[in-house]
Amino acid sequence: MSRELGRRYTAADLACSPAGGEPVFPQGDGDPQADVVLAWELLYRLELELYDQLAGRALHPGVLRWLPQTADRIAEVGAGTGRLTLELIRSWAGGRGD
Repeated sequence: MSRELGRRYTAADLACSPAGGEPVFPQGDGDPQADVVLAWELLYRLELELYDQLAGRALHPGVLRWLPQTADRIAEVGAGTGRLTLELIRSWAGGRGD
């Protein structure tokens, strides 16, 4: 996967703006073809649905066991793609997903 990801973006992608917002990396430093961490960051910022498909392995069951089993409210700070929040909703709603 890293090889394909390393060819997906170029330095020009550093100036891209997701959803018309600010550029991802306005200073334009780095080369995503040489830096896989930077390439993953671009994938996350520019193609969130693809990122979820590639990085979206199931959460480790221990993560959910560690958390309270019921709650009136959920506030996930730094939720990223929201995978954990969605799993908590499914889990706490008895698997109904509502």
